[in-house]
Amino acid sequence: MKNNYLEHVLVMLDQIEEKFRNTFGHLTAEQLSWQPNEKSWSVGSCIDHLVLSNEMYYQVLSDVKTDSQYKGIWTKLPLWNTIWGKILISSVDPKKNKKTKTTKDLDNIGHQYTHQIVQDFLSSQEALKQLAKDLDHLDHHKIVIAFPTIKSITMKMNVAFEVLWKHEFKHYNQAVRVMESEGFPI
Repeated sequence: MKNNYLEHVLVMLDQIEEKFRNTFGHLTAEQLSWQPNEKSWSVGSCIDHLVLSNEMYYQVLSDVKTDSQYKGIWTKLPLWNTIWGKILISSVDPKKNKKTKTTKDLDNIGHQYTHQIVQDFLSSQEALKQLAKDLDHLDHHKIVIAFPTIKSITMKMNVAFEVLWKHEFKHYNQAVRVMESEGFPI
């Protein structure tokens, strides 16, 4: 691969895909939709959040493929991109259990889920992995993209792929904690 770091990204995406399949693939609709309380996410909410987030990143990264990505003033400020990249990586660190606020369009408390949400996640993983391979001919350390929901937050493309897999592990851990909560249906 031209972008050596992508090998690690693809391994991590494969690992999280397998974890989701093994941990959540057998859950019932009741288990996927159960919330510890009315303000908490369910396992399905965690997965749905990732599907929606991945779709947004997929669109931003697909725009790079056609050289139609956002190229506003924020993308031309190297220090800005570096700072935001570090902030984003830190905010999705799977080792940190600290809650972070998400945008309203990615917050889905109270929805009912079926096994289809797990399949949707697995499909989004395959699409992301293929897109990463399709973009390998580009120098990911030089291309700057905007955060999907806030154009003034920008990062290099290699950072975006790191944010993606870490974000997935963070919400995997969150979903596992939901399953470990008192009252989770067996």
